[in-house]
Amino acid sequence: MLARLGTHLKFWYDATLLSYAQILFTKRHLTGWIALGVTFLDFKMGLAGCCAVLASNGLALLFKFNHDTIRTGHYGFNALLLGLALAYRYDLTGSLFILILVGSLLTLLVTVSLTSFMSYYVQLPILSLPFVLVTHLCYLAGTSATSLGLHPKFLSLIGNTLPVTVPSLLEIFFRAVGAILFIPSVEAGALIFLSLLLVSRLLAIFAVLGYAVGVVFLLGLGVAPEILNSGMFGVNLMLTAMALGGVFVIPSPWSYVLAGTGAMLCALMGLAGNALLGSSGLPLLTAPFIMTGLLVLYAMKFREFSPTLQLVTFLPGTPEENLDFAVTQVKRFGSYGGVRFSFPFYGEWTVSQGVHGAHTHKGPWSYAWDFLVHDETGQSFRHTGQQLTDYYAYQLPVLAPADGTVVEVVNWVEDNALGFINTKENWGNKVVLRHASQTYSVLAHLSPKSIRVRVGDMVRRGDCIGLCGNSGRSVEPHVHFQVQSGPDRLAHTLAPTFTRFLQRASADQPLVLVQQSGPETWMHVQNLNADDRLVSALSFPIGKCFRFQVHTATRTWEEKWVVTVDFSGTLFIESIPTGACAWIAINEGTFTVLSYMGHTETALFVLAIGASLVPLTYTEQLVWSDVLPYRYFSSRILRGAIEIVRPLLDLVTVDSQLRFERFADHPLAGGSVTACSVSTAITVKPVVGRWGHRIWKSVIVLDPIQGPCSLRLYAPNGTVKIEAQIIP
Repeated sequence: MLARLGTHLKFWYDATLLSYAQILFTKRHLTGWIALGVTFLDFKMGLAGCCAVLASNGLALLFKFNHDTIRTGHYGFNALLLGLALAYRYDLTGSLFILILVGSLLTLLVTVSLTSFMSYYVQLPILSLPFVLVTHLCYLAGTSATSLGLHPKFLSLIGNTLPVTVPSLLEIFFRAVGAILFIPSVEAGALIFLSLLLVSRLLAIFAVLGYAVGVVFLLGLGVAPEILNSGMFGVNLMLTAMALGGVFVIPSPWSYVLAGTGAMLCALMGLAGNALLGSSGLPLLTAPFIMTGLLVLYAMKFREFSPTLQLVTFLPGTPEENLDFAVTQVKRFGSYGGVRFSFPFYGEWTVSQGVHGAHTHKGPWSYAWDFLVHDETGQSFRHTGQQLTDYYAYQLPVLAPADGTVVEVVNWVEDNALGFINTKENWGNKVVLRHASQTYSVLAHLSPKSIRVRVGDMVRRGDCIGLCGNSGRSVEPHVHFQVQSGPDRLAHTLAPTFTRFLQRASADQPLVLVQQSGPETWMHVQNLNADDRLVSALSFPIGKCFRFQVHTATRTWEEKWVVTVDFSGTLFIESIPTGACAWIAINEGTFTVLSYMGHTETALFVLAIGASLVPLTYTEQLVWSDVLPYRYFSSRILRGAIEIVRPLLDLVTVDSQLRFERFADHPLAGGSVTACSVSTAITVKPVVGRWGHRIWKSVIVLDPIQGPCSLRLYAPNGTVKIEAQIIP
């Protein structure tokens, strides 16, 4: 009973505070507490805001809308703004509470509908659009419903124009910040700005940038200064810069430019909106911010992929979190966006000619690879090699390297006799696939009449499209692969991003996991092939629970892992009672911890950093590397300093070296298991100098039956920081 009550209280705690925090683009309870406190600087305003939030979240719960979405505050923050706006315009009466209740219901319905529509059709956030629509409806209804006893108040969020001196500019700025929550006072603005500084330094910087650029732009147009001190002009400028600078766009030098440009566009829309709405008596509210933000974000979706300005394609957080995720994504997986390719074959093949090859891979066609099959002695054929059938690669399956559409097929060119080439049909039999805009792949020198696809067919990665042959400019059976910018033979080649693969210099050398790189000439390469034991050990089915006995230097406790899935379809593990979460995925032949949030003194944290990337292909002593977020290993003060300059420069890197140990007997509390272990060395180092240089180590035992059954993390001084063993 008490546990159930605690769960309900935790739900309402999260849903309420995060509704306040969402207004400032954060998901931190601290921001929610400060925003809640700011609204109660005017008790009637605070009461109206609370009623609106509780009404909206309560109705969402009553109507059985998604429980997790309610908890995030997504259904509450627009209603909160509505309640504050109504309490600012009207005196607090019983009639106003009825209007807030009904308005909250309408805001909820509009929020649900717009969220579904915009996420499905245009993949854009709704921002505060439900708040603007419903508030204007309520204002219009309020002017007609005189019998309800609603008493309009004079709407002026900033107050009188102040002399343009430095102290007065700060006062004007803080009043504008306070106006975000309809409390246009210096005290309110200072508290809100302090909460931004505590949670996200970049959000605070973008708020100042947007306000400054917008004000200078308006004054440059000759607009009277008084317009900046009325309505929500400053609020719109700040919100626009925050959204375009780092919330929905990955922070970078160019995102600062976009934030400033967006502030100018917002100012222009604000002027136009004032002219349109002036006669109606309706305020702008956040309409200029919404129009500017949605217009810019939607237009940016139609650009070719560019590393300079990247949209946030995951669940957005603070600018620091977005940047950390995106930078780590690029370092770990080779690219933030674009198509990732696999090798077009099964098993281990040899690169006979690579990029800038000695024979044909030159000039605009430099990025290409030729693959053939070698045996242990380095020969590509059996017997005397006088027949095509003597060659190991001949008639082996050729696979689609990525999902795509077939745009060209040549299937009639005869295989060359050994020692001869066909220079007229250079590529011989081929298949050309379209994977994305300006991204095509070519698979050439296939065997005649072996191609199994037709133009227009959709293929999936790994589908067999034909057999290896010796057609075209080919002296022995092999597969030619390249990625190019267009479908025709004159299109220039591109440097593709490969999925992770295994590589070794010769058949008697150990395999090495390669990332963010293409295969080199004469290297033996293969795709990752799943080992059933590792797949079983790192399988986390939805609903499964794991229990661990966890020890640190100061305490011992029982930690429970619950596997579930978020509304985006991503698996995540929640640690109870710590509340930490790790998002995981199994794809491209690897187990990957996508992200971790929560305390760093948990068994789940050890899994997140010690098994952050595990290939599901088992080879004893296989070595590979990964990159981890720096925030896991930095103090709050150091992290705050690093985050300010990180859009311009990386000051700290965190690299990990991982390796498999052999399957062997490992002792556990209840006996022993036959399992392998993943040993990890994590190096935290500055880009310049050696201050803060540290090495952490971990060992994770993976049992095919129980999964991760033993986890240990060693601090840089060699002592055991966290140790956990599974409870059967």
